[in-house]
Amino acid sequence: MQFNLFIETLSKEALKEQPLMISPLHIDPAFNISLPDYNTSIKLTPLQKTVYFLFLNHPEGIMFCDLPDYKDEMLKIYSAVGSNYMWGKSEKKIDLLAYPFSNSMSEKISKIRSAFLAVHAKNIVKPYLISGERGGPKKYH
Repeated sequence: MQFNLFIETLSKEALKEQPLMISPLHIDPAFNISLPDYNTSIKLTPLQKTVYFLFLNHPEGIMFCDLPDYKDEMLKIYSAVGSNYMWGKSEKKIDLLAYPFSNSMSEKISKIRSAFLAVHAKNIVKPYLISGERGGPKKYH
């Protein structure tokens, strides 16, 4: 009994001491996202990719109250990554993302987080997620 507890404690300590490998984030010409060192790809919808690439473009972070300032940039990104881009429908989707009182941006960030967590544990994907304090800027780490 004590031996099993010792082995369990030793295993936990060994895992803490191992340095975390951070894979480069790779985006191919078709806008597919992968972590090559982990040999995994991250499956995102065009709208989720739009949000992710927006935050990649702004390492300083973005306040949700400032989202309307990024509408044109989001439209450009979405038109590039969206395979079935249709001006009217696409603009409405971007309007929702850019509207600070909509939950659309938070929902997309949550879905992006889920997509990363679907392929790896939280400690591995944390550097690739968009996060921030409530009321503060959200940013890609």
